[in-house]
Amino acid sequence: MVVGILSVFLIYTWVDNELSTDRFHKNVDNLYVTVIQQSPVDKVQMTSGQFDLGINFDQYPQVKKRLRTTFYEENRIKLKKGEEEYPGRGLVADSTFFEFFDFELITGDRAQVLKDPTSIILTEKMAERIFGEVDPLGKTLFLESDQTAFYEVRAIMKDIPSNSSIHFDFVVPAHAEKFWARASQEFLLMEDGFDRAAFENEIKHLARENGRFEESILSTVAFTDIYFSNQFTGSLFVKYGDLDEVSILILVAFVVLFVSVFNFTSLQTTLAYAQ
Repeated sequence: MVVGILSVFLIYTWVDNELSTDRFHKNVDNLYVTVIQQSPVDKVQMTSGQFDLGINFDQYPQVKKRLRTTFYEENRIKLKKGEEEYPGRGLVADSTFFEFFDFELITGDRAQVLKDPTSIILTEKMAERIFGEVDPLGKTLFLESDQTAFYEVRAIMKDIPSNSSIHFDFVVPAHAEKFWARASQEFLLMEDGFDRAAFENEIKHLARENGRFEESILSTVAFTDIYFSNQFTGSLFVKYGDLDEVSILILVAFVVLFVSVFNFTSLQTTLAYAQ
């Protein structure tokens, strides 16, 4: 009985973690990413409508705010302290980043830190990896990728929780450089109750004004749908879920619980008759 209950508890903990993925962001239900299908035979991929295609989303009242991000894998970016090198997962983001996502800062001003083009935010783990027990705030690091520059540590972020589909080790402001070579991903923060179908009908052919995408369809994907339903390569999303796996484990938990209760009841009945 004890083993069965413990097994059910462990399954419940895992399932709850999966189903709560990304739900700690207060605006999660109003977040969308822009995606493009370049032709009928191409896969849907994330894009930046405003940066890559020149679409001005400010003219659409349904769009409250826009966020452009650029993600660098560990083999494409690194930080340097003197001669020591520290590869990591790097995120380049607009100053509106913390208006979209509620990653917790231990130190630093979330409203201002990414407005300064010389700032860099480190996660706890990355800060400890580079500086050990030394206070990293105010220290300077050299960033090396397709761009190179010195950045000052202005904030430390609490390590990203396990139920986040987005993972990175540090963040630098997008406006620190005029051009970042990696492809961008765009997030839109929409008004409450926005009409997605009407919005997509308005924007679906806008990319065709660019001669490279004459057969393209521009649309959106809800942020809450990405973890279980959409997998994008080369993006800041580092893990995806499997609803079939979740469903199977929920079924297993019920079976284990039923068998445990049945065996316990049978044992109690047997002992009662024996007395």
